[in-house]
Amino acid sequence: MQTEEKSRMALNFDLNLHLLKKHYPSKRYTKAYKDIERFLNDYDFIHRQQSGYVSRLPMSMVNLLSVVKRLSKEFYWLTLCAQVFDVTVVLEEFSLLKHIAQSSSLNEVSDSL
Repeated sequence: MQTEEKSRMALNFDLNLHLLKKHYPSKRYTKAYKDIERFLNDYDFIHRQQSGYVSRLPMSMVNLLSVVKRLSKEFYWLTLCAQVFDVTVVLEEFSLLKHIAQSSSLNEVSDSL
């Protein structure tokens, strides 16, 4: 991907909880996930699941890296605790919920009632 091309971006990360407990500035170290969520929401990311976020609008890799650098400056403990911090360029996205519902065994149960 060219650095100036724009696409939606997905961020996924994993934090080492042992290190987070040690370095987070509060005993309520799991609050770190809410801190990250609030920060990314301010930059127009949507929380999708667990530690996964997707940009609401297309952005360049340069812009994404700028957001991630600001995030690590805001939360010094992130550098110490992040085990994985990946980006995926979202080219296309399809919801499969309809297919899950159509194939569900619940349909068979309701048909037999």
